[in-house]
Amino acid sequence: YSKGTKWQLIENRIAKDNDLKIEKEEVAAKAEELITTQMAQYGQVFEGDELQNIVQRVLSNEEEAKRISDQIFEEKLKTYFLENFKIQNKEVSYDEFIKLATK
Repeated sequence: YSKGTKWQLIENRIAKDNDLKIEKEEVAAKAEELITTQMAQYGQVFEGDELQNIVQRVLSNEEEAKRISDQIFEEKLKTYFLENFKIQNKEVSYDEFIKLATK
C-alpha cells in the first residue's frame, strides 16, 4: 500500500510541475475514440449526434469517466517519461533479474 501511495505522490508532483492537465474535451474525445473502436469490432458505426449521445451516457457514469481520465493521465505520463528520461538497456541473467526485481 505504501509503495502505491508513494508512486501516486510522485505522479501527482510530476503532473503539477509539468502542467499535465486533463481537459473535459480530451476525456470526451478519448471516450468517442474508445466507443468507435469497440463498436467497429462488432461491425457497428455510429456518427454525429448518435455517437455524441453514447459518449455523454458513458461519461455520465462517474467510474467510467474516471477510468478514461486515468487512461489519459497514464498516456501523458508515459509521453513525459519517454521525452525526458534516457532508457538504458542492460542485459542480465535470470538470477540477476530476480535480485533486481525483488529489491
